[in-house]
Amino acid sequence: MKNKQRLTLLTRKEKAAADTGGWVDDRIPHDLLRQRLMNEGGREFDIDAILPKIAYQVGWVRMTQKHDAAHMEPKEIAQQAKETVAVIDELLSRLQHLHPHLAAEADYILFKARKEFVLSIEQRVQPDLYLLRASINQACGVIQKRPVKTGPKRNGWMVARDAIAKLLREHSKPTIAAKTARALAVELLELCDLPSPRGR
Repeated sequence: MKNKQRLTLLTRKEKAAADTGGWVDDRIPHDLLRQRLMNEGGREFDIDAILPKIAYQVGWVRMTQKHDAAHMEPKEIAQQAKETVAVIDELLSRLQHLHPHLAAEADYILFKARKEFVLSIEQRVQPDLYLLRASINQACGVIQKRPVKTGPKRNGWMVARDAIAKLLREHSKPTIAAKTARALAVELLELCDLPSPRGR
């Protein structure tokens, strides 16, 4: 049976923001990167030392990009809290106002399966639902007081570019110039399908 009621459904952004872990995608095109470093004329790189650290930076950039795309401002998080509280309130109200025919059929099914009734389960979970409601409501008040960060911020791609440029200087003979290392770091990130978000 389809539920035609209008509910405040969880958005993709909310689901993504709740994902704080998972697999870090640190895959890199080793052969392409190796070839590019070998083609830097008149200079040798310790490629075996460089590539694992590039992979780390690439994984970190992808993770921060995923996080930034799902970033929620305090007012959005507070709205999620209010909507969650509303869902708990609605659930409690609906459990207390089931149609007698529906309650009777549910009681019959529950008793056959677990020797329980709707009312006994409702009474058991009600204290926990009220506790959840209170804690989420209180957390909402705390989050609403958080200051909103303003101004420019340094993105993960730029941090990775500078880290790779430093890495290239540390593992090159003769030492690559800072400006050249930075340009090469951009090329290496592009080979990893991570082009500059603002151009070079």
